[in-house]
Amino acid sequence: MLAIDQLGTGQSSKPNGDFVTLAETASAIHQVIGQMRSGNNALGQPFNKIVLVGHSFGSINAITVQATYHDADALVITALGHVPHELPFTNEFLAELAQYEYFTLPPEVRSAVFYSAPAADPDVIAYDNANLIDQITRGQLFTTFAAIFNDSVAQVSGPVLVQLGQNDALWPASYANGEAAYWTSASSITVQSLPDVGHSFNTHLDNKRGWKQISQWLSATAGWN
Repeated sequence: MLAIDQLGTGQSSKPNGDFVTLAETASAIHQVIGQMRSGNNALGQPFNKIVLVGHSFGSINAITVQATYHDADALVITALGHVPHELPFTNEFLAELAQYEYFTLPPEVRSAVFYSAPAADPDVIAYDNANLIDQITRGQLFTTFAAIFNDSVAQVSGPVLVQLGQNDALWPASYANGEAAYWTSASSITVQSLPDVGHSFNTHLDNKRGWKQISQWLSATAGWN
């Protein structure tokens, strides 16, 4: 498994925040996948099968990469759907964030939007908020956020798994029944609902349920372990 630090996050460099757009981050992922397939990578080993796994904004990136370049053999999308509905962000709040090249969501917003408090460890929520490492750029705000309801999902090829959390404040599983209709070019589409998790799947107590279902889906879809 390879976890990618996108431009502007983690140990990556921090270019101008208006430069880091959806097109740039998708292009970067495309280049990484090319290196993984060719063997021109840190391991010196080519990989014949590649699955793109995205979460939230990362899901939008994964969709854009697969819709544009068709690089991956399969796609796993978590905490993102396409059935139109009202999101818990006002235009005034988004305009306030747009003042900054790089920004993080305030702790009170992160707690309300990312977590289902009864299903998460309060110490984990506090630690997550205290570190505030999920920096977003203004370029991503104007392009990635804006791409949530665009039609790129209809260009995605290959098998797709979508997981939606029951208590996700952004993409609740109540919209799961309508999700498959948007993936018109996928060779197959599986939509799963995960109980007792909010938006940040991996930091909830029942995170292993979703991981296990991803593993089972990969095994059933193409014999991947």
